[in-house]
Amino acid sequence: MDAKMPDPPAFERDEQQGKFTATVRVRGEVRLSIEAASPEEAREKALVEIDRMEAEGVDYLDEVHDLDLGYVAKDPVMYLVLRDGKTMRSSRLEPGDEPRAPTEHGF
Repeated sequence: MDAKMPDPPAFERDEQQGKFTATVRVRGEVRLSIEAASPEEAREKALVEIDRMEAEGVDYLDEVHDLDLGYVAKDPVMYLVLRDGKTMRSSRLEPGDEPRAPTEHGF
């Protein structure tokens, strides 16, 4: 049996009034202090650290060379849904989503 499309008006919505997301492109440098027995080992450790930074993000930059505002967009309306037994907020409704009420923490 296929799940039917949900009816958007049946869902609680967080309109996110006054909330926007700005994307800023940053060009800069991060200097890594690495302990290693050779330049080759230092390079390998640096590559591992770069992979970590790409996965987890960078909390700091040693120098910022250029900042450029990419775009600003209004944050999307977020629906309060129960999806596959899990409470969540979603900007898109999917077949089978059910409405839910806000939690004690709000939306």
